[in-house]
Amino acid sequence: MKLLRHHWLCSLLLLGGLFPLTNQAEPLAWTASRGEQTLHLFGTIHVGQPEFYPLPQAVSRAFRASQAVIVEADLNGSFSLPAANKSFTADKLLSDKQKQILISIAQSLSLSPSALLAMEPWQAALSLQQLQFQSLGYDAQYGIDQHFITKAKMANKPIWGLESIEFQISLTSDLPNKGLELLTELIEEWDQQPEQVACLVTSWVHGDETNLAEISQKDLLGEELYRTFVTERNQDWVKQFTSNPNWQSGSYFVAVGALHLVGKDNVPQLLEQLGYTVTPLTQGSRTECAFDS
Repeated sequence: MKLLRHHWLCSLLLLGGLFPLTNQAEPLAWTASRGEQTLHLFGTIHVGQPEFYPLPQAVSRAFRASQAVIVEADLNGSFSLPAANKSFTADKLLSDKQKQILISIAQSLSLSPSALLAMEPWQAALSLQQLQFQSLGYDAQYGIDQHFITKAKMANKPIWGLESIEFQISLTSDLPNKGLELLTELIEEWDQQPEQVACLVTSWVHGDETNLAEISQKDLLGEELYRTFVTERNQDWVKQFTSNPNWQSGSYFVAVGALHLVGKDNVPQLLEQLGYTVTPLTQGSRTECAFDS
């Protein structure tokens, strides 16, 4: 299930039949301090359900104590999609067998197959993923990022993005063959996704750092792309934390994808290497599920 490990696909779309978050089930969060600067790091997922709330009290307290919110990108900001290349549509790049699978999936979602086939593969993959989760009752309005963006606006807290939405889109749209491998893996493993994604979400809910770290480093289309989508972005974010003149003193709530905070070259680890004191803000626990290859 490589696609579901690719948390750089603009949003990490997740689902699962879950329960309200409690003191026994806490997603991962850390506090990183150096000098006059304090960063509260909270790992997020970008699609959710009402049962995700309320969040752990320690996370809510950290948000209230922060003078601003830092996110990957302001999801409410305006952006424009890159112009489609008609030579690289799903219709032109998929095999006949793959197109039949795509048509069947589209029909099950009450979506026009021709609309998907006219898209570039990366965009078709994102559209299918979003529609599948919506059909199962999961929506971006309940995503953790959106939750904190909304709360920040209500509290008149500044919201700063580490990246632009256009940059995040380009990471995927610039893949070989416009992300064809993402689309083919998605449609060929369509029926197996719910169980795997449920395990991923359960791992997030419980703050299972071991499971999440394993997921983040499995089959990420090779070391080069892992470096591009994960390591280099983490390094850039840490550079911003340490060099942005607006962030050098005070308390900041940082909400970024959970898989950036675990595994190799994760953000807390990079900050610690630069002299930050990093301490857990929540207490995670192990889960029994396994995210199979």
